[in-house]
Amino acid sequence: MLTLESRQRDFPALGSTTYLNTAAESIPPLCVREALEMYWQDKLRGMNGRDSHYAKMEHCRDAAARMLHLLAVFAVAGRAAEIAGITEPFFDVTLSASVSGTIGSRLVEEGALVKKGQVLIELEKKLEELDVVRRTLAREMAQTEWERLKALAEKNAISVSREELDKKRTEFNIASVDLNLAQEQLRRRSLVSPIDGYITEILLEAGEGCEPRQPIVRVVETRRCYFVTNLDGKLGHTLAIGQQLRLSLDAGKSPVGVEGTVSFVSPVIDPASGLMKVKLVFDNADGKVRPGAAGRLLMPE
Repeated sequence: MLTLESRQRDFPALGSTTYLNTAAESIPPLCVREALEMYWQDKLRGMNGRDSHYAKMEHCRDAAARMLHLLAVFAVAGRAAEIAGITEPFFDVTLSASVSGTIGSRLVEEGALVKKGQVLIELEKKLEELDVVRRTLAREMAQTEWERLKALAEKNAISVSREELDKKRTEFNIASVDLNLAQEQLRRRSLVSPIDGYITEILLEAGEGCEPRQPIVRVVETRRCYFVTNLDGKLGHTLAIGQQLRLSLDAGKSPVGVEGTVSFVSPVIDPASGLMKVKLVFDNADGKVRPGAAGRLLMPE
């Protein structure tokens, strides 16, 4: 209910105007401007603003989940409780390069199904490839000289001191380490998927530069998913890890029912809301449920 006090506080533009319905005129309250200003500040920070923006978004999601939970409990009074929640991918990984460089090639497109270990993005790597060739030749030469000198010493063909043999062996070992370092630098020019999953977002195009730890690709696994909800503390205490419960999840025109297994019960209760976080894992091999869809946990009577 809009009171005189809240009207003056949230809608100062109406100070000298009479409106029966602010929504009909699309007049937003001050909090909308504040939210847009916060979003603008996050965008001004570029990629560095993503963490702040997503943290605010996650806070809003949690608040909405709590509100939906309370509504759901009241809506099903007198029968088995349905607790509202949200689905999430089992793995949700945002990949970045550990070195700076320029995107050389994109080997996958958004929406592609990829395998663990598959190369997704390659940075320009010509210099690193040449360095590996150079270090390989240097190692082969050092190995040849060491083995030749060692063979001559074993045949007593020439007088070879222990110091000379140790020196050639050390040169070979150093060349081997240099080659390993060059190969590691080359390996870091490729972005590899750590999981089987789908590409949901590619943030940079070929030719664009990237910095270390800058987000480049997002990969999610959807064959298994989480159902995340916030339960009243009293209900949460009745759950146990490994317990199976029924879920009703939004999937297109009609919801689908699946069995979920409790995988996490928060050891703490939020003092402000009296709720505790609970996660259930469920099989989604058929891909019927798109992570991010809403659902309900069907609590037994």
